[in-house]
Amino acid sequence: MASSMIEKENTEYKYMFQNHLIEACIPLFEEFLNPSDILPRLNTLSEKEKDDIIKLEEIYSRPTAIGKLIQYIQKNRCVSEFIMALKLLKFQRFLDVLEDRKVSSIQQTGRQHCESLVLLLKADTIDYINDPLGLAQEMLQGDYLTERDVELINCTCANKGRTAACDVLFKKMKALRSDWPFAFFKAMEKQNPLLFEHLEMNPRQKGETYNTTENERIQSGEGAEVCAETIQATQSFGLENDGVSNLEKTDGASEESNDLPMRAYQYELSEVAIRGENTVICAPTGSGKTRVARYIVYNHLNSASGDRRKVVFLGKTTSLVNQQAKTFQQYLTNYRIQHVQGESDLSVQVNLILSHCDILVLTPQILYNHLRDGKIKSLSEFSLLILDECHNTRKGEPFNKLMKMYLKAKTSGEKNLPQIVGLTASLGVEKATTCNDAMTSILKLCANLDVFKLSTVIKNQDELNKSVPVPDEKFSVLPGNSQDWARKEICSTMEDIEKHLFEADVKMRNEEISTILKKRPKEITSQAYGQWAVNIKQSAMELNTETGEEKSLARTMVVVARQLEVYNTALEIHELVRLRDVLAYLEKKLTENLDKNTHSEVESKLAASYRELKTKLQTDEQNDKNPNLKILQDYLIKLRRENGPESLGIIFVQTRATCYALREWLRNSTNEEMRCLNAEAFTGIGAREDDGGMTQSEQNAIIGRFRDGKIKLIIATSVAEEGLDIPECNVVIRYNRIGNEITTVQTRGRSRKWGGVSLLLGSKEIVQREQLNIERSKMMTEAIQQIQNLQQQDIGRRINQYQREAIKDMEIEEAAKKSMSEEKINAHFIFQCATCRELTVDSKHIRILNKIFRVIIDPNFMKNVKIGKSKISRKIIDGIVLGEGIFCKQCCNYLGRALKYRDCIFPSVEIKGYQCRTDDNQVTHYKKWKKCPFLVKEMEGDDYKYMFDRVEETNDASFDNDATCKQKDQFDDNEKDINGASV
Repeated sequence: MASSMIEKENTEYKYMFQNHLIEACIPLFEEFLNPSDILPRLNTLSEKEKDDIIKLEEIYSRPTAIGKLIQYIQKNRCVSEFIMALKLLKFQRFLDVLEDRKVSSIQQTGRQHCESLVLLLKADTIDYINDPLGLAQEMLQGDYLTERDVELINCTCANKGRTAACDVLFKKMKALRSDWPFAFFKAMEKQNPLLFEHLEMNPRQKGETYNTTENERIQSGEGAEVCAETIQATQSFGLENDGVSNLEKTDGASEESNDLPMRAYQYELSEVAIRGENTVICAPTGSGKTRVARYIVYNHLNSASGDRRKVVFLGKTTSLVNQQAKTFQQYLTNYRIQHVQGESDLSVQVNLILSHCDILVLTPQILYNHLRDGKIKSLSEFSLLILDECHNTRKGEPFNKLMKMYLKAKTSGEKNLPQIVGLTASLGVEKATTCNDAMTSILKLCANLDVFKLSTVIKNQDELNKSVPVPDEKFSVLPGNSQDWARKEICSTMEDIEKHLFEADVKMRNEEISTILKKRPKEITSQAYGQWAVNIKQSAMELNTETGEEKSLARTMVVVARQLEVYNTALEIHELVRLRDVLAYLEKKLTENLDKNTHSEVESKLAASYRELKTKLQTDEQNDKNPNLKILQDYLIKLRRENGPESLGIIFVQTRATCYALREWLRNSTNEEMRCLNAEAFTGIGAREDDGGMTQSEQNAIIGRFRDGKIKLIIATSVAEEGLDIPECNVVIRYNRIGNEITTVQTRGRSRKWGGVSLLLGSKEIVQREQLNIERSKMMTEAIQQIQNLQQQDIGRRINQYQREAIKDMEIEEAAKKSMSEEKINAHFIFQCATCRELTVDSKHIRILNKIFRVIIDPNFMKNVKIGKSKISRKIIDGIVLGEGIFCKQCCNYLGRALKYRDCIFPSVEIKGYQCRTDDNQVTHYKKWKKCPFLVKEMEGDDYKYMFDRVEETNDASFDNDATCKQKDQFDDNEKDINGASV
């Protein structure tokens, strides 16, 4: 019995080890492994699963297909079979990791430089490949190609010719082994030695040199000479004149190894950090800050003299973490690197893997959660913290919450705290109006980061200017949309439905709402009007209603205010897109989640008003020529012709609605040049999908197709301004989109190619604000110079003062939180739908699930709600699947999400969807749970038993109408999608 248990535990441990190993190697698989090569060896996978993977590989990209492959492997628990298949495939890149085979830094250097050289000279080399099939068979003998690869090359040569076959050969032969360039040189020497006369190089000397041992090379002194020779050869073929852009496609990709010479300005940026001091590295986008960071990490770990060192690289977003992990794994191969994603199982057990890694790459929130919960005892577990996009360390961001822990530990005298290195393209100056204000803002940021020295390029500014492209900045004022008749119709409809508010107010006689109504902004198209509508909705949600009439009046105010919000947004996007896109937006927002049987009398009138407006606008829908779109199109065509048909571009917009409207306009354009751009929308992962949000896998697929040139233009919201591995572009356009001075620098930096253009198309007010941002950016540069001219003791004095102030603020904040926590009232209350007041939830049925989610444990609740048909961005947190949205059956108000935990569905409580009523009849509307003063109990054993005993009743209640009939299947699909995303 004992032996069988031990055997079972060993088997499970082996599976977990193999599973973590596979997850760690995902970037390697995404770059080099073709799923179609390995699928025939995976007998456990079904044919349908294999077909799914092949379709993803053909239609989308290799990374997307790899994600699905790993998902199915984990689902079928066939990791061992997958590893065996990799061995049979002779996928040496993975076997080197599996067998912990060390590759010396000089060998790694040689391989990377030779690979760069071969790929750079691809066009010249193809001219000298007389027999691609013969060359392929030669590479097959050394296990650099598979038989399937050779067959493909043979077919391509027969059907499309020698050049096409050479393209396939170059694509395939780099996949299995990292030393493929030497085998290629050797094979080419046999087939056509004239190539090397043309290149003026000796391939045999290179191959022998890089295949000797590191000790032999160091003793002979060859290492530096050969590195220098390869660098010189590379530069002689055009890399030198292209500056950083060819060496680094982005800050985080396609860069040379850290043990190669960096540029002088990059060494200058690293000097303070190399001395072990805290610093912020501030340099333009595209200057190679991430490369500098890797150099710092390399030196930090390599210079350890017996003391334990551990590095944490913190990225603001999951996408940024993914890209940085990939580059660390590619270039710092002698160190153990662990990449942790927010949706993976490792995200809640980082403490268990700390002893097994040298470099940890993750988001700050994951690290903060472990420190807060005591899973990681202290920041002193680490020796170096690198914060990418560190300008996000001012207020309540995860970076700043971490650094508050750091400052608190420092103040209490804790020893061995980690070195801090921040990276940013723009420090920002907040709302500074003078240079002194800007200096104060920057020094307070430094105080938060415990940084006393800034690292900028001073001595090597000329080299930086020659290396980093600066786009040509242009401005153009948009004239506005001349379709005043459509604007007038929308405004007229808004004025008509406003009357319902005033009529309800007369009957309700609520002083607070009456006061808000009197403050109605004159300009109905302004953002102030939209905020006015929000204020009315909020106040109406807090109304204490007793009678049926009062409930009806409150519901009217909430629904009317929501519609006014929607119409106000429609007017905003009307300036920028086609009328048909405005109609599509209104149709989506004003008809979603509405059931004709649940309409009140006023809601029926609102629906009639919309139908009447829709009919009027549709009469001239086909002639909806927006002059602003004509301006945008003319610029796109002009810039495309100037930069060539392969040029790439990004358009930044303010809203998701504008983003998707522009995509449809471009895709359906009568102009072929516009259609050829194959434009795609790119939005954030935080929003619900039916509100235009995206999943992580969708983002990755779009970036992959953009990088491959299948998509030439991305229309993006602010999510693409920083922190994403988006390839360099020729053109960046901001279409009536404005932010602060940091946004200006970040978006400008997306145009990284020489001769690139950064164009702002906006209203007169937008252009004026941009000019103010540019002045603030100049002020920031001046402030940095002024700070660097200060005496170090003056800087230290001011930063110490700001830190003392921050500590005091922290103590006050903690005292307030403690007081609120201690004063949580253990009292009875009722939640009722904030719109109709008909649906109610008793506080005795509310619990906290897994310390995160407030859920309802009343099985009858599901009978009074419906599950939305539309998609919502899916996630998994601590084993809880976040499913579809839950809506009130009476009024379609959004109430939360259906959570699946241990095969039981728990409705979560979105507190802003409810109003809270106490036993003494006090009514309040809370937007966040932390503001709610009432104590909510944790889930206990009896609560779980109660729900699991009623699991069929609870789940079946979700399927009593058409909107929810597929809920079980949806949850199953959710889990599949989540597992795919988490890898």
